[in-house]
Amino acid sequence: MLLFNGKKRIPISLGLSFRSLVLRRLLAVCVLVIAIFSVSIVAYKIFGHQVDYTPPSTLSHPFWLIIIAQFIGAAGEEFGWRCFLQPLFQTKLGVLPSSILVGLLWGAGIMFTLRDCCLPSHL
Repeated sequence: MLLFNGKKRIPISLGLSFRSLVLRRLLAVCVLVIAIFSVSIVAYKIFGHQVDYTPPSTLSHPFWLIIIAQFIGAAGEEFGWRCFLQPLFQTKLGVLPSSILVGLLWGAGIMFTLRDCCLPSHL
């Protein structure tokens, strides 16, 4: 397996090859994910919150069921927004206005959901 040979393409043992730009972007995404988690944990510690690990065995439902339900919910929501509503608006408004409108509608829907379940009653 040859990882770097000084050329622009990097052969991988499975017959795949990536351009060095793709690898740099992948590395940047990985670093960004680690940075976001680190900043979140530090912010929790600064504001006095406890960062705890919850073992899956202590959850009220089996962990596999939670994963499946989250996947179905997220996939269904994304299918509705991106495969139905976005193309519908795009035919009438164009790409940018339809993207903005779908984003605003999504944000309004999330705010109503958060207002009903998670936000303090005075907001």
